[in-house]
Amino acid sequence: MLKYYVPTTEVCINSISPFHINLYAPKICENYPDADVININWDSAEREIYKLGLCLPFGITKRRKGLKLFFWDDLFTSVKQWKEDLDIEIKTTWKEYQPSIKMLMNFYDSDKAIQYLVERGLNASSLIK
Repeated sequence: MLKYYVPTTEVCINSISPFHINLYAPKICENYPDADVININWDSAEREIYKLGLCLPFGITKRRKGLKLFFWDDLFTSVKQWKEDLDIEIKTTWKEYQPSIKMLMNFYDSDKAIQYLVERGLNASSLIK
């Protein structure tokens, strides 16, 4: 039976209290999605940040002395490669959720949304009655 899962993604930078971002869209699947953990340090920072794209509230630039991590808002001060270490952990957990009909109608994969509704007894014959 299909279930609807909503992601919660936490970003923890240098052991500072985590903040939440929207990195993944909700899923409809039979099995519980795996928790995704991405660890970033100065060696992998450029590759991982460019791979994740604009979903992150921070970016990276090259300076004369090395790399610099900057933030789109004033949440943190900039982290500089030549001054301190970098330890970013991006952890995504999934929670089962009971979606509304509107959420299912706006779901990106219509076949799975229809299958989800049919498995719960809502099909065309029940709507016509």
